[in-house]
Amino acid sequence: VDVLEIGYFSGRINNKLSKYYKNITVTDISNQMIDNYKGDKFCLDWTQETIEEPINKYDFICNIGHQLSFSKNIENGIDCMNKFLNPGGIVFFDIWNSFCDKKFLPKEYDVETKSKADIHELLKKFSLTPLKIDYGFSLCYQYPKFFYLQNMLFNTLLQKQVLWINKNLLSNLNSVKKAQNIYVIAKKEVN
Repeated sequence: VDVLEIGYFSGRINNKLSKYYKNITVTDISNQMIDNYKGDKFCLDWTQETIEEPINKYDFICNIGHQLSFSKNIENGIDCMNKFLNPGGIVFFDIWNSFCDKKFLPKEYDVETKSKADIHELLKKFSLTPLKIDYGFSLCYQYPKFFYLQNMLFNTLLQKQVLWINKNLLSNLNSVKKAQNIYVIAKKEVN
């Protein structure tokens, strides 16, 4: 399986991917962001108007960390990932949720947000079949004052419990729609 990780940054996601995959190529917006990576790498800026058809294609593309939202060009980013994806390949990415309370948006820069319905339309436009579109972590966004006060406790003692509650108890509540991000797994159609 040939894997492309878009948005290498600190290597946090890559450390997890490398436990399961051997052929990982990383990319980020600048050489400085990928200099310390020992494997295959290249720079990619999908905020350009057009992305040419790449020579190398991948079976799995991982783009976790809100790069699509931070780029403020989600449509171009999905088009770009689609061009890098082999037919039948899988793409996994996250987008900032448009229903998340605006007070959680970064103040230092703008981000583009989308709803689940928006994401469905974009996937359809680029012949990507959604396998799963789900809200990300939501408990902290439902009760932000509690989690701001309990941040140290959450990070050290309660993280596993909170994640379990979020996954097993809150997943069917309407308030989950306020989650910060939406995770997407989609498959490129085979012609």
